[in-house]
Amino acid sequence: MHNGRGTRSVLVLLAASLWGLPASAQEAEDDGLKLDVYGDFRFRIESDWGTNEPDGAELEGRTRARVRARLGATFSPDDHVTLGLRIRTGLIEGQQVANITIYDFDGNNTGDADFLFDKWFLQYRLGGLSAWVGRNSIPYWKQNQLYWDDEVIPVGFGATYDAQVGTGKLQINGGLFSLPAGMQAFSGRLLLGQVMYDLDIGSVGVTAAAGVLAIAADTVDPDRLIYLDENGDRDYTTLQASVQTRIQAWTAPLHLGVDFALNTEGYDDAAAGSYTELHR
Repeated sequence: MHNGRGTRSVLVLLAASLWGLPASAQEAEDDGLKLDVYGDFRFRIESDWGTNEPDGAELEGRTRARVRARLGATFSPDDHVTLGLRIRTGLIEGQQVANITIYDFDGNNTGDADFLFDKWFLQYRLGGLSAWVGRNSIPYWKQNQLYWDDEVIPVGFGATYDAQVGTGKLQINGGLFSLPAGMQAFSGRLLLGQVMYDLDIGSVGVTAAAGVLAIAADTVDPDRLIYLDENGDRDYTTLQASVQTRIQAWTAPLHLGVDFALNTEGYDDAAAGSYTELHR
C-alpha cells in the first residue's frame, strides 16, 4: 500500500540496530511486572529519481542523507496482558514515510521532520490465542514487502492462534482494520485472513502460507485523496500464497521463497482515470 512511486538506488547504507536495548529494558520479576524498551536507528545516503511529492507532483532526481529513528515500549502487568506504544520519525502526510531527510546534496528542501506515534495497542494472550486492539502491525506472515509495506500500520482488531499440528506449527491469522491515510487520518477498511504452517524436515525448514487481503475503499471520504493513482476509489481483493525454505549454507542461513498473488477485482467497467486508463 503506497502513496508514492518511483525508482530508488541506495548508494550507502549504514544501520545501527538497537533491538531490545538490554541497558534500557527493565523487568520486575517479584510481582510479575515486565517492561521492555526497544528501538533502532538507521542512517543512509540514497539517490532516487522518477519519484513524486506527497501531492503527486513530479520530483527531479536527487541525492540525500536520510535517517529513521524508532523507540517503543511494552508493559505486561501479568502473563496475559500487554500494553504497547511506539514513536517514530516520519511525515504526517505519509503513511509509510518513516525516513526523514537531514541533508539534500542537490539543494532541495529537506521537508518536514515529525515524530509520530505509529503503535499503541492493548494485547491479550491465553494459551495459543493472542488478540489485540489498537494500532499495531498486521497479523500476517510474509517473507518480503511485496504484499504490504511494514511501515503502513492500520488501526483495528487483530488475532492470531497457534497450535502444534503434527511435527509443525499451525498459525491462523485474522483482523479487521481502518487504513491509514497519512499518519493521523484513516480511510477505507482492510479485512485479512491467513493460514500458515511451519515445520522442520531434517536440517531444512519449510513455511507455507495462504491468505487474503481485502481492501474496501470509502469513496466519499475526503481523506482518501491522499492516495495516488485514485487508489482511494478502488477495492482490492488479493489472494496470496507463499512457500519458503530455510537452509544453512556453510555458516550463513539461506532463505529461498516464492510468492503468488492474484487480485480478483475487475476494473473493466471503471471510469478511465489516472490509473485505470493505463492498467485496467
